[in-house]
Amino acid sequence: MNCVSRAFGSKQRLLLLAVLTAAVVMAGCGAPPDEIGVVAGSTHIEVILEDLVEDWVAIHSLFPPATCPSQFDMKPSHIAALRNSQAILLHPWQEEMANVREGLSTAGAPEERVHILRIEDNWMIPEVQQAATARVSAVLGELKNNNPQEGIPDLSGRLAERERVIEQQGAEAEDRLQTAGAAGAPILCNVMQADFLEWAGFEVVGTYGPPEDLSVAAIERLLAKGKEAGVTLVVDNLQSGDPRVGGRIAGELGAGHAVLSNFPRAVPDTDTWEATLDYNITALVDALENVTP
Repeated sequence: MNCVSRAFGSKQRLLLLAVLTAAVVMAGCGAPPDEIGVVAGSTHIEVILEDLVEDWVAIHSLFPPATCPSQFDMKPSHIAALRNSQAILLHPWQEEMANVREGLSTAGAPEERVHILRIEDNWMIPEVQQAATARVSAVLGELKNNNPQEGIPDLSGRLAERERVIEQQGAEAEDRLQTAGAAGAPILCNVMQADFLEWAGFEVVGTYGPPEDLSVAAIERLLAKGKEAGVTLVVDNLQSGDPRVGGRIAGELGAGHAVLSNFPRAVPDTDTWEATLDYNITALVDALENVTP
């Protein structure tokens, strides 16, 4: 008996058995055999899936919505879901992410199961959300055809209802923004929120990237641009990191400061797209109301 064998007492053997058992169980994670498993590349895709077909698919979302999508590490449960799911729905920007590519490779996910949803703009914009919902519905239609089961709902009816809800929520958001004086108001913002804020009616006079990439010189340029334009708000993106830099810029300019979320479920009580839109609109309206004349 060598020294390694002698080192393994009964407790160590039990521990090893527990680890091996957990590994086997984890390797089998994913959708049960009688369910259709679908991996959602983000909570945006996840909530659309739930709105359309939550009763006949097992949905697995890849990354925590409050973090930058490029900064999360794949867990064994993610790899198992990628391996076992019948469809993997991703955003175009996820194609080049190392963590996603490595996860797909490790899982051995067949290419035909990967669907890139080529909806390029900000999914918080109502018209973009409608297009994304229609694209997800098309992928689900293919799954439905390939997995004939009883009790699968009519996708066209649910898609039409979602399109109606999205249009209504967008119109209400525009009314709130108009009343609050967003139209034409000059702002500085994180680049990840620029498209959404332009849809909201603001005039984006300058953008910036993640806080850690902002040099002193870059901040000085933003301040100069903000003073020249008479900036009303500085708007940060929750998923881009610490918003305190944006807050300090807003303070220097005497402007309002808001932090928006680019993904559902990143903050409490935003479990749906419309709840997230409402959260963002409320943050903008509150910031406008608190601007000192």
